[in-house]
Amino acid sequence: MCILVYVKLIYENCYLLIVINMTALQAQEQRKETKRQEPEDGYFGRDSDGTYCYESAHERGGEVPTQDLIEMNEIIHITRNVTREYSHRMGCIVDLLNNKKIELEQVDQESGLIEFVSGQLLYDRLCDGDSLDKIFSCLDITKIPHADEIMEATMIMEEKCYDELIKHKNLHGSYLTADFPLYVFENGEAILYLAKRENNPMFYSADNLRDALYQLLRTHNYKPKKEDVERVINTDSTLKIPLSKLNLENRGGLFRWSDDEIVFCYFKIDVAHIEQLNPTQRALAERVYGKGENFDRITHNLKEMIDKKNAERRITDQIGTKQISLAVLTPEYVEHRWINYGKRAISRPSILGNYRDESSFDVRKWTLDDHYLLLHTIIK
Repeated sequence: MCILVYVKLIYENCYLLIVINMTALQAQEQRKETKRQEPEDGYFGRDSDGTYCYESAHERGGEVPTQDLIEMNEIIHITRNVTREYSHRMGCIVDLLNNKKIELEQVDQESGLIEFVSGQLLYDRLCDGDSLDKIFSCLDITKIPHADEIMEATMIMEEKCYDELIKHKNLHGSYLTADFPLYVFENGEAILYLAKRENNPMFYSADNLRDALYQLLRTHNYKPKKEDVERVINTDSTLKIPLSKLNLENRGGLFRWSDDEIVFCYFKIDVAHIEQLNPTQRALAERVYGKGENFDRITHNLKEMIDKKNAERRITDQIGTKQISLAVLTPEYVEHRWINYGKRAISRPSILGNYRDESSFDVRKWTLDDHYLLLHTIIK
């Protein structure tokens, strides 16, 4: 006890000074916190020269409205009791709008999120890290859909979704999905692992997405980290597909319009005769178009949709009009890259092709540089 008194006497002035400073600091922080807790509304609009702007403040015309809020000529949307996160996103969106990186129709003003962006925009922003960060911060990656989620939403609300495709100018376009294809060479055989959204390293962060786009642009392949590969392979929800069991066509590369002329192949599904699929083909097809009865229902509805659109355009029944195709890398290409990359697994984006004419699911294409390829949240 004496030692404690001795220490207190020596450091008494300093001790009192610290207490006083801490008390003042706590009071200051408390005042700031009280001010932050006062509800604010978010005002999104344009000023007199058409520039988009956003301000959060107490009720418009209240005690101390900001100068920007006073000068806001047109209020487009008001969001009550906004959060800091919402205000941050809207600040990013305003900057993207004013710099013509996105259009207003891409923005959900209530949530402050970007609903969709084109693959071309992502590629254009590769050398503009600030814009890519802002775009990614305003995308809810937990809502980027899998292929079967897009198909389910489409079939439940067919006419509405068809109208949405027209609205978003994606009538003949396609969707980048959350499914993650990973190609490896195991025990002398090429394997496709198809993982779910939560194990897709491309969507872990803006940096991961940027790195994946750079790799795809430079080498046409994305090589994920070892720990990401192990996570994909060892997760129960991942689908394992030996490519040799898909009865693949076009192994010789008959198409000459692409750099990938000899690296991809496919199998087709006649939606009028889905019973012809073998178990491995069916497993991959169900990952894209839904499982069990959902698969039967969706393929049946897809057949009717294709028939309807063909009838509108007076297209008679012909080979291919009732088929959907699933494209993958060839086993030979997977083996070749496995050797060249020092036994590194490779990946490419997963793309659900437009289903107005002939639906497709593509996990072999390396480029996303397409205005009609959309990274979209689930269609409402």
